Amino acid sequence: MTRFTLLPFIFVIAACQPVETGFGPGFDDPNACGAEAVQGLVGQPLGAASSVTAPGDVRRIGPADLVTTDYNPSRMNVSHDGATITRISCG
Repeated sequence: MTRFTLLPFIFVIAACQPVETGFGPGFDDPNACGAEAVQGLVGQPLGAASSVTAPGDVRRIGPADLVTTDYNPSRMNVSHDGATITRISCG
C-alpha cells in the first residue's frame, strides 16, 4: 500500500527536473547548413542549384511542392518558382 502512495510524489519530483534548451548541435545556428555562402545564387536559374553542397541533404522546394515540417539544421532548402531560385535557407 505504501508503494502506491509514494508514486504521485515521484512524478512531482521528476517534473521539477530542469529541462535542457535547444535540440542539439546546429539548432542554435541559423547557418548550420552553409546557406550564407550560397546566397549569391538567389535570382539565378534553377540549374545553378546543382552545384550546391551542404553538410546534409539539399532539398529543392517548388511552388506547389509539399514538404515535411521537421527541422533538420544541416539540410539546405532551395526554394524556386519553377525556373529561378527564390530563397536558400537551412531547415
